[in-house]
Amino acid sequence: MEASFESLGFLKQDLKRRLKTPIKSVTFYAHLFLAVLAGGGAGIWYTMYQDGFAMEKLAAALLTYFPALVAAAVIDFTHEEQPYLRSFGLLSGLVFFVIFMAAITRASTSHWQFFWAFVGTVFAILFWWFANGEKPCFKDVVAINAAGGETVNRPLPGNTKGWNVHK
Repeated sequence: MEASFESLGFLKQDLKRRLKTPIKSVTFYAHLFLAVLAGGGAGIWYTMYQDGFAMEKLAAALLTYFPALVAAAVIDFTHEEQPYLRSFGLLSGLVFFVIFMAAITRASTSHWQFFWAFVGTVFAILFWWFANGEKPCFKDVVAINAAGGETVNRPLPGNTKGWNVHK
């Protein structure tokens, strides 16, 4: 197979598939809600518990959350087989860096800082979704081989007397 330089089309197809694939997956949602949003966002939940919706503190919590989530997703993308997916992950990291810089340079106006931190967080969660949408570990049903594995070594069910096996 010859290498292709038409990766934008492939990227569009891959991202569309990665967006749709986990929509009906209980396992994917369990990881998303329990690990990414609840566990990973514990600092945000704690800030909201302590200070309610204080813009400065909530923006600071979001500013520590979304870069960590983006970094994890970038690592997932850099382990993909296709070079265009690895490149997409790295280039997306640059976009998130720009969003992060927009947020931290708006420290004097808490509303803008919160806005950019919130935008970064929403897109970081979507980015994580794309990075993990087709991971085998999130599949709800794993196919079991019809033959092979440990099932070959088990004795056959039923009465097998009278059968001769020549070695």
